[in-house]
Amino acid sequence: MVAIGDKHPILLRVSHQPPLMPFIDCRFRLTLARRFPAVSAVSALLLLVAWGLCAIPCAAETIDFAQEIRPLLSDRCFACHGPDEAARRADLRLDLAVGLDDVVSGENLDSSELVARITSDDPGFVMPPPDDGKRLSREEVAKIRQWLAEGAVYETHWSFIAPQKESFSNTPLADATAAIDFFVDREIERAGLTANGPADDRAILRRVCLDLTGLPPSRGQLENYLRDRSNRATADSAYERLVDSLLASHHFGEHVGRYWLDLVRFGDTHGLHLDNYREMWPYRDWVINAINDNMPLDQFITEQLAGDLLPDATVDQKIASGFNRLNVTTNEAGSIYDEIFARNVIDRTDAFGTVFLGMTVGCSSCHDHKFDPITIRDYYSMSAYFNSLDGRAMDDDMKNHAPSILIPTAEQAAAMEDAQQQLAALEDEMNGPIDTVDAAQLEWEQSVSNLPDTPIVTLGATHLIGPFPQPTTLLSYDQVFASQQSAFDPKQSFEFDGETFAWTERNDLRCLDVHSLGIVEDRPSVTVLHKRITAPSPEIATLLIGACGGYVVYLNGDQISKHEGPDGTQPLSDKIDLPLAKGNNDLYIKLVHHQGVNQFSYAFRSPSIEVPPQLIELLRIPKLDRSEQQSAAIQRYYRSVYCTHPDWTLLVNLKRGLQQAIRSIRESITTTLVWKELAEPKQAYVLDRGQYDSLGESVERRTPSFLPGMLKGWPNDRLGLAKWLVSETHPLTSRVAVNRYWQQIFGTGLVKTSEDFGSQGSLPSHPELLDWLSVDFRESGWNVKQLFKAIVMSNAYRRSAETDADQLRIDPNNRLLARGPRFRLDAEVLRDQALALSCLLVDQVGGPSVRPPQPAGLWKAVGYSSSNTAVFVADSGDNVYRRSVYMFWKRTSPPPQMTTFDAPSRESCTARRERTNTPLQALVLLNETQYMEAAKQFANRVFAVPGLSTTTKKIDWAFETITMRPPTMEERQEIESLIADLTVYYENHLELASQLSGDSSAELAAWIVAASTLLNLDEVLCK
Repeated sequence: MVAIGDKHPILLRVSHQPPLMPFIDCRFRLTLARRFPAVSAVSALLLLVAWGLCAIPCAAETIDFAQEIRPLLSDRCFACHGPDEAARRADLRLDLAVGLDDVVSGENLDSSELVARITSDDPGFVMPPPDDGKRLSREEVAKIRQWLAEGAVYETHWSFIAPQKESFSNTPLADATAAIDFFVDREIERAGLTANGPADDRAILRRVCLDLTGLPPSRGQLENYLRDRSNRATADSAYERLVDSLLASHHFGEHVGRYWLDLVRFGDTHGLHLDNYREMWPYRDWVINAINDNMPLDQFITEQLAGDLLPDATVDQKIASGFNRLNVTTNEAGSIYDEIFARNVIDRTDAFGTVFLGMTVGCSSCHDHKFDPITIRDYYSMSAYFNSLDGRAMDDDMKNHAPSILIPTAEQAAAMEDAQQQLAALEDEMNGPIDTVDAAQLEWEQSVSNLPDTPIVTLGATHLIGPFPQPTTLLSYDQVFASQQSAFDPKQSFEFDGETFAWTERNDLRCLDVHSLGIVEDRPSVTVLHKRITAPSPEIATLLIGACGGYVVYLNGDQISKHEGPDGTQPLSDKIDLPLAKGNNDLYIKLVHHQGVNQFSYAFRSPSIEVPPQLIELLRIPKLDRSEQQSAAIQRYYRSVYCTHPDWTLLVNLKRGLQQAIRSIRESITTTLVWKELAEPKQAYVLDRGQYDSLGESVERRTPSFLPGMLKGWPNDRLGLAKWLVSETHPLTSRVAVNRYWQQIFGTGLVKTSEDFGSQGSLPSHPELLDWLSVDFRESGWNVKQLFKAIVMSNAYRRSAETDADQLRIDPNNRLLARGPRFRLDAEVLRDQALALSCLLVDQVGGPSVRPPQPAGLWKAVGYSSSNTAVFVADSGDNVYRRSVYMFWKRTSPPPQMTTFDAPSRESCTARRERTNTPLQALVLLNETQYMEAAKQFANRVFAVPGLSTTTKKIDWAFETITMRPPTMEERQEIESLIADLTVYYENHLELASQLSGDSSAELAAWIVAASTLLNLDEVLCK
């Protein structure tokens, strides 16, 4: 651990003696962070308690209902007297003005029932009840009484009212930057604070680079910026040009995109049970590209919610619709399908509420919301937009469970087209005349025509039973259905899953033809076919079969073949020997349907097996008298079933080879999950208490009743839902988006609880500013880069981050922004910064997820042996140095380098990360493979720079490269002393120097430790 400050020595963790990286004596204390004095945990806690968790109220003569009264009512009263009708007591609502009349009626409001209740000392009469532990303080009671005395004006919750731009005649606000500074400066003045001056050029360069790209500035950027700032002709515009260049960088999308990936719970695995691989990285690339292209947010929202519903939807728009498929899924055996289906729909609905409304709508999945006006009916009406996926709820443990699309490269598309053209040409040849094969057919026709009327082996009637519904195909191949391995009785029926199934005679299922079987909507199924084959003596016959799913073949109770699908339908593609016994033989074919159409074909081949009667009739027609269709039917049967001529076999093998080549190309092509709507939407129901099997009243698609409704003419589907979100009258969408962008820059949103804009959420610190920016953002055409530029161009953003006693006392959390933003960097930025400073970072945009090294056994500890993500295998080469946004995200075991620094698992939506400070984080920064590699590479870089002939020059260059500022004389001396002592240490322990540096150079080993120390400075780990 490294703790930098006036009184904190450097401490280096060791794992063996003598230590690889020795403890450093306390005299080597660095004072690099003295410009940012630390606050002890206890002091910070006391200040936090004193300050409160809500926004800072403005001084006012009258009570502000929204800021001071409604939060009290919400926290103390709404649980029993709020929107939830089922939990409401005494039939009293205090979340509505009309309900308040029941307890504050009369001319003397101060003597009303409300005041009597909140001031009573009687435990049985006072409200809130003592058992709730939420009794009002004297100050809170005084506020309520003052509010009553002022007329008890009741206002709708602030976030449910459409935002308006506040204008000031004496202070015209030219643009968003001017508005930010006006509203921020006003609150600073009201609080009695003095705003800091601007940060120095070096500090603001580092800050804005980290905030807009997630990467530290290079030395080239530093030199160019300082040169521009020192040039009188370019000084004033230098910062704006820098900002424009950062916004134009592809790193902007990579950095800003990762916040969105947290929000929508993007992951590379399904998230439950086996947690198998899910191929979705094209969606991540779409997000990054959309942000880099400055796609307007209204379009960004629309294409994700409903890209598949747009006219002539492009591939990119279909990829974007994968937003609706990001929920965790499972294929666990024993799962109840309807339960998984309901859970998936609920997950999507909750995500919609969090991502776009900024509300905890999930609280309404079981009952009316206790604090916000979202009823359970509202919730399930909203869920109806997300319940009609043309695909199944269970994921089959597949990377691309339907619906999904192929995303081929140009080379793959060309190879696929070439193979398909070759296949089409071959099929034309196989359907045409082939002299040698046609001659063999003529001989066969003559042999068949000479067969006696009584066949040697006879085929009985065809019976079918099913389809039996399955939650997953995981156990279907081994599960017993009907009488699949026992004696056949056509009159026998079977109970399965609460239904009765019986055999049906299906003589229409003739040999050779491709047949379509029934399916169970939304889920896999099993259908069983039975055919009795009677042989006068033991016989080996051949069953030819092809199915789009899988199948299991049983003969006389024995399983003789199993083929697990799914496959594309290839008629009669498989050949299975049937060892027929003398007498009756019971043949069962269990057909397992996975997804899509359910087709199969079958036929029998044997010299002694009967030829279909309809074919016998055709063969008895003289060849010259046959119609073209009759001749084609005979040829098709012969070539498909009986022909074994070498010339034909060669063509068949060529066809199979091309089909396999096409399959191989298809399997190599990247896929991604998309949304595809059912032709007819499913009926939605209220689920009583959220239980999947407790269907309440039916509901139609509808937006929450407390928000403005959809306009006439809009489609009542996800496309209409997107239009509704970005309409001018919607009070939440633009506010929620602006607040999150603000949070990315300042660490905390204008509304701290960016996931909850409801009654229990925090109040905005600057409500007028939030509304002004929200309206301006919408009026700008939802221009994201313009908003970011407005924020980082403001004085509020560019201030120095230094603190003084007054700021810590009055505004310890910097909610008023009298000083610049300063907080610990996120996990991805910490790793990317270390790789960038050491020149290890590989700058490659997009592509499949990568796997940098991590401790062994983490995946195995949470995985099943049958999972394809049970064992972690690190990548090699450039992939391990890619940006962190591209790291493989296994939901049940996310990258430990990320989660140690508070990255989420992405099993659910995360609107804001927590920011902790733990010893484990220090251990990772000092010991983790890639951080150590970065320190080593940076040390090598120091020695490779021309002109650094002395230790002092090396120290100055290294310090400036990492921190963007030159060291002070004291700092230089401390580091020089540290390196000198480390060099002596490693000269006495050359084997440790060799382990650390790769050679026996004590000086290089010392510099590696020094580089690690610099990379772990507080001002480097923070912005």
